[in-house]
Amino acid sequence: MPDGDAILIVDDEQLVLDVACAMVRQIGYRPLSALTGEEALKTLADRGQELCCIILDLAMPGMDGRQCLKEIRRLDPDLKVLLSSGYREEQAAAMFLPDEGPDGFIKKPFMVASLADTIEALLA
Repeated sequence: MPDGDAILIVDDEQLVLDVACAMVRQIGYRPLSALTGEEALKTLADRGQELCCIILDLAMPGMDGRQCLKEIRRLDPDLKVLLSSGYREEQAAAMFLPDEGPDGFIKKPFMVASLADTIEALLA
């Protein structure tokens, strides 16, 4: 596991955030949460050393996942980011330039087992 044992989950839907936090806790990580891209960046600035990765929603009002990812990369280019979306992976990937995309992708809604496998692969 990387330096931190926390995973920051960023999603504008409180129910999705609550369920994802419970899943992250169930697979052995400490969840941190943010309802907006701006809140995620503040958490990264304040507690980045605690994080092993971020699960980032693509479609959010205000600062969306693409804008937020760009800022995350500026603040910590080595931090792993898992994009979470209801879009298919190919659709989501098409929204990014080849060298600016996330490190992984998980389609919503996801189950605990697929989240665990995806995070394990992301951090390997």
